[in-house]
Amino acid sequence: MSSKKSLTLGSILFASTMVWTAPSSAFVLLDKIPHRLAATPEAPTVTFVWDELAPAIEKKEDLFNGDKSGLTDVEYMGSMLQLAMDQWNEVHGSYLKMAFSRDATIVEDSEDEVHSITLNTSGNVTSAAFASPNFHIDGKDGNIISDCDIQIYDKSTDARDFISTLVHELGHCVGLGHNHTNYKSIMGYARVGQNPSYKLAADDKAGAIWLYPDPTAIDESPTELVACGVVQGAGNSGFGIKMTAGILLALPLLWAGLAGMSARGRT
Repeated sequence: MSSKKSLTLGSILFASTMVWTAPSSAFVLLDKIPHRLAATPEAPTVTFVWDELAPAIEKKEDLFNGDKSGLTDVEYMGSMLQLAMDQWNEVHGSYLKMAFSRDATIVEDSEDEVHSITLNTSGNVTSAAFASPNFHIDGKDGNIISDCDIQIYDKSTDARDFISTLVHELGHCVGLGHNHTNYKSIMGYARVGQNPSYKLAADDKAGAIWLYPDPTAIDESPTELVACGVVQGAGNSGFGIKMTAGILLALPLLWAGLAGMSARGRT
């Protein structure tokens, strides 16, 4: 008597059911409750206030085709902020627009309901910048990001790395968290490779469109929404997508099971 165990249709279906419940994610939100900046299709622009200070920026020739390499750090920083915001402003299908103004007196304050970008000179740090989205104002928890301050640390940084950091931190203010499944995403927790791109990946664009859907583009083809998965923490189980993935992954098991049953029928 053979000691080999054959697959049954029941075990195959059980295996595929287990696959259906596997988690997947196209983009990640800050929290289970979606949090957004106070922007609407009618008033889409959110303004950040910059203190007109900048860290020492190296390798300025690596951006803007080298055309701005002769600028001072502060001048160059202004151009970088605009470039970073444009990555989010130009997402087709999202109505959100970000802009910045200048105020040398602005300071970081998580409760003043002013989105600030300031230089932090507090000492040794390992990161180039840090964003603090705040939706807890006056003890109230809401879905509006009422205050998102970005602190830039006063350390020498390469222009190419720094622009990626700025786009990433602005993404937190948009309402997105760290993407642990797509390291090519600008919101990826651990981005790899030399000279990482500062451009948004499909997952990043999908997140912006989901949070700020442009009603004027609703009838157009959603070309940016090309990533498959569910919104992590948004209460969407993505059952249909998971079922499709489960069926596809279970096909080899199904084929092997049917072949085994056919072989037993020929004894």
